[in-house]
Amino acid sequence: MPVTPLAAPPTALADLLSGQPSLLLLDSIPGAETLAAALPTLRCWRVCGLRLEGFGAAETGAAPLPALPAGVLAILAPSEAAAAPLLACWEGLTPPPLLVVADVAAAWAPLAQLALAETAAAAGRAAGLHRALVATRRDYEETRTAMAVLMQSSGFRAPLALETALASEPGPVLRTEAGHLALGQLLTLSVESLAAVALHIAAAEVSADTRLRLRLYGAESGRVLAAWLVPAAALRPGWLALDLPAPVGPVRESACLDLVVEGGVADMLAISLEDAAADPARSAHQDTGEALPVSLGRALALRLWQAPFGRRFTLPLHWHWEQGDLPLAPVALPVAMAQQVWLLARLPLGGSNVSLGAEAPRPLLVLAPGAEAMAVLPWVPALGLDLLEATLALPEGAAEGLEVALWLQIAGCAAESPAELDLAAPGARCSGWRTVPADGGGLVLALRLPLEAPPMLAVVLVARLAATAPAACRLEWADLSGRHLGRMALPEPPAAPLVSKPRPAECGAVRMHEHYSTPDGGYRHLDMTLEQVRLGGTAWPSMRFKLALNGATPNLEFRLRPDWPVVFQHWPGDVVDQHGPVYLMPEDRLPALLAAMRSARDAQAVRALVQLLPSVVRGLPREAGDPGPWLEAARRLNALLG
Repeated sequence: MPVTPLAAPPTALADLLSGQPSLLLLDSIPGAETLAAALPTLRCWRVCGLRLEGFGAAETGAAPLPALPAGVLAILAPSEAAAAPLLACWEGLTPPPLLVVADVAAAWAPLAQLALAETAAAAGRAAGLHRALVATRRDYEETRTAMAVLMQSSGFRAPLALETALASEPGPVLRTEAGHLALGQLLTLSVESLAAVALHIAAAEVSADTRLRLRLYGAESGRVLAAWLVPAAALRPGWLALDLPAPVGPVRESACLDLVVEGGVADMLAISLEDAAADPARSAHQDTGEALPVSLGRALALRLWQAPFGRRFTLPLHWHWEQGDLPLAPVALPVAMAQQVWLLARLPLGGSNVSLGAEAPRPLLVLAPGAEAMAVLPWVPALGLDLLEATLALPEGAAEGLEVALWLQIAGCAAESPAELDLAAPGARCSGWRTVPADGGGLVLALRLPLEAPPMLAVVLVARLAATAPAACRLEWADLSGRHLGRMALPEPPAAPLVSKPRPAECGAVRMHEHYSTPDGGYRHLDMTLEQVRLGGTAWPSMRFKLALNGATPNLEFRLRPDWPVVFQHWPGDVVDQHGPVYLMPEDRLPALLAAMRSARDAQAVRALVQLLPSVVRGLPREAGDPGPWLEAARRLNALLG
């Protein structure tokens, strides 16, 4: 057995190696016996050369220590030179702390600090052991269950049939609004052994782009246990049955469901609620964009089935593999991006990376009047996120004439200018141009991710400063975070049911650029911009368009130009004239073109515009001529969309 240079009486070996807190005091320190007597719960050992002995009764003999003393809180010595032979015994290892003191009285303060630090460290070790014990117990439970299943399977027993865990009858329906719906519900049963779930669809009139996402997760941990992404072709009236690959194992958590529907503005999907009112604990909640979800007073019409863990294995339809075992943060909690995301930032146009303190550098865009700037984060993890929020700041205060836009692009985006950004790419989106507040307080750009967003994407910030701006400005991309919108907090229902009426479209200001008419009056148009447009929970900083009259036929005209605000996330046209890409929506094709739009937000933009047209043309200046034909055109377009 290997030994150390240290020796001690044979009767002291057990105490020295027990791990109990102890002190080693060189015998040259005056008053060492006083310290040993004052600390009866702390073992003190006198060091004479390389021999250790206890205070009090005389001990004879010496035996080499097979290992260094355990649990040594500190070594007390009158000088570092005196302690050098003892510290050399820990060669290659971390020795105990050395306290150089002239006498015992000077040792009390540093000893108290060491004792407190050791107490905190011991508490941390105890907590770690407790977590390890919990993990071990969980592994034991899973192993025990798996062994039981193996023993049953080895007996060649047939798989057990599904057992009904919950069954409800469909009653009232809840329809999507502008192609969107978000619901959440706490189920009054455990997730353990759940094997299948069915959701009742009352009606479905959807386009090919519509998707329904359903997730089952544990209420306590927020961990996703099952997820499905259902395409439009599978959304039909009746019970939509969804299987798990295998029943949920021994997870002792309450079951929660969240449901999100994303489709076109003209799409309609009706989800059934139970035919009877539910108690508050089982009521479904709807995310309406307010601070808290709204209780519906009824639960979803659901059917759930159970099966023993390990006794049923299927290939499930519409299974969303990437969502499995995903931890969902509460909806109000922002999820910060890793520092490596910022280290990979590119600034191809008008900027530099600036670092403050230990933080990773952040993009700083510098713009002269009439200039553009761009910052690219080519690799941003998006798995499990529903919303991205970019926080922008103005280090030098207010900047007049500054507009910004946030784009989603394919991961690894190599664009070197805004003109190279592609709205037709898979998963691409744009927030539209937003005006930075004049007070210089900064801005938060929010952008909803599509349900089929890839696990990784690129996020691009584009800024432009008007040529009429009085001075150059600097814009800092201070932060980027994500949010979950599916795992909703489930508040107590209100005392009285909340009845909300759809609000009409709103507009902050109207700016007319041009009134044009051919000499014969056969064609004329109004070129104008609407500022701060809002419809429901969707808002646009500005919309520029032309209301045209070709004879008596009204139509809307949009252009994709650098000096026009971006209205559409997915540019719907493929026509290009001498002035660039142009998209026309004549009266006779307006409903069909609206239904064909790829984005619910884009269709919502046209609806907002058409709703506002009558009030807009009533306030036109005299230069626009007789308002009668314009008002008639606005009313005709408005009537087409109901």
